[in-house]
Amino acid sequence: MRDEAPGAWRHFRRLMGWMAAIAVATIAVALAVLHAEGVVLRLHFVIALALAIGLSVLLAGGLMGLVFASHRGGYDDAVDEPGRGRRSNEKGRPGGRP
Repeated sequence: MRDEAPGAWRHFRRLMGWMAAIAVATIAVALAVLHAEGVVLRLHFVIALALAIGLSVLLAGGLMGLVFASHRGGYDDAVDEPGRGRRSNEKGRPGGRP
């Protein structure tokens, strides 16, 4: 199950590198379009725009990458087998409380 985990996390880091590059390119395109439209690009506006676009793209890529890493690493295999990985208490109910 966990034999593929290092490869999955390597793939995740590579995906995040690509997402960072896409975020930078998207920010550059957005700034170029706004400049071409004649919008006044003040420092605070540029910072806010870069943070909004960059964090949105990185968050989306990170969540997508975690789903792929979880699947590739076998972390969600227990979902296919109900009860696996759970501890039972003395009364046979799942969980740690009686």
